[in-house]
Amino acid sequence: NGDIGSALDEAGHGRIQLSEWHYRWPTLGGTMTIGLMDAAGFVDTSEIANDEASQFIGASFINNPTIALPDYSLGLAYHTHSAHRQTGLTALLVSSHGLGDNPGVSYAELFKVGEGDKGFFAVLEGYQLFGDITARVGLWASSADDEKLAASISEDVAHNLAHNYGLYASI
Repeated sequence: NGDIGSALDEAGHGRIQLSEWHYRWPTLGGTMTIGLMDAAGFVDTSEIANDEASQFIGASFINNPTIALPDYSLGLAYHTHSAHRQTGLTALLVSSHGLGDNPGVSYAELFKVGEGDKGFFAVLEGYQLFGDITARVGLWASSADDEKLAASISEDVAHNLAHNYGLYASI
């Protein structure tokens, strides 16, 4: 497990990481989840490549690397689907900086949303099943200051920060 020892204590020593701790309940024709969560477990998913409980494949095949998905962070997610689960919609709002994204890699930093370059990360994703094929389309946005993807090498990084956003699709 790559996360063992990655959460740090007050002395800066690694310890076992509690990656997710959340509560889920039925509401408004769907389910609401709130707490410490892995954003990648709610959006940009695949029944094969994103199931780390039963699939042990390379990280490069799990989730889109161009989406700024935060590590384990505080937030909430809402998911609803049709009666036959043929179509569905997921809305996700989490902190832009998860446990591994914070400089001190501590749980206390998770509650400091909005400090420094931190912000929020949001996704709205819809999906449709076509027999054995699932098509997903999503919009994501991050209010955190990150380096622009199309940054010029000669530009000063401090002047090259922007909020990031994007559109993705997967089949």
